[in-house]
Amino acid sequence: MFQGLTAAMLKLDGRHFVRDVWPVLEPMLVGSIILGTGAGILVYATLRPLLASLQGRRKRAHADSAEAKGNIVHTFVSASLRNCA
Repeated sequence: MFQGLTAAMLKLDGRHFVRDVWPVLEPMLVGSIILGTGAGILVYATLRPLLASLQGRRKRAHADSAEAKGNIVHTFVSASLRNCA
């Protein structure tokens, strides 16, 4: 089959390709599309909730960190203003 593929491609012989190579290549192509689509759906369905959970944790951690930094700055500014008065 691969000798036929190479010969068909080098000679640009479409009839040779359709006659010798396509009967083997077509089922492989159809099967790979079906398996690839199924694998893609499975990976997407698995990763989407995991990544959403991770993103939610990161957002909460960032918000908590920003709140903590805001409290430190607020405390520092309040103490500085009291010392000035």
